[in-house]
Amino acid sequence: MAKAENKERMSFAAVLLISLGGLALLLIFLFELIQILSEGGLKLLIWPRLNHGYEVAPVIRLAVAPWALLLFGLGANGLCILTFGHNLVGTPQQIYAPWLLATIVPVLMIHLIDYRRSVLAAGASVVLIAAVVGYVLYLNNAWPWLPAALPFLLWGLNGIRATQADRAMG
Repeated sequence: MAKAENKERMSFAAVLLISLGGLALLLIFLFELIQILSEGGLKLLIWPRLNHGYEVAPVIRLAVAPWALLLFGLGANGLCILTFGHNLVGTPQQIYAPWLLATIVPVLMIHLIDYRRSVLAAGASVVLIAAVVGYVLYLNNAWPWLPAALPFLLWGLNGIRATQADRAMG
């Protein structure tokens, strides 16, 4: 006998909103990338010298990029559960509050790194990103995906350097 699957499918509205949200995120990413490249060139993405203030701000924006992505993902998942009764993957779920409460962590890290220029928060950010990347890659045995995470780790290291440079410049 064939088993009857009782799987709920995401509604068209949910798929459309999630796709539009992903497209908006991609457009914001491209806009920021173009702005950073026009401000200081390709060197800001790899290893900037940080001798001038115009280099510090874009490098710090890159350092908070992983937290902005996490904020978007957590918030989108919570709102999707709240609105449609399933998460972003399509699994039925009713509890949305933990997802929305979890957005406090990325908001706090963005605030500390981007606005307060905290060297300690930038260092903790690199450690947290490395730990999460390592754990996820180990858990899923997805080591070929490691190069995709390396820019985030590099931007985190540059974020430490940029916060220190900002403090030194006064």
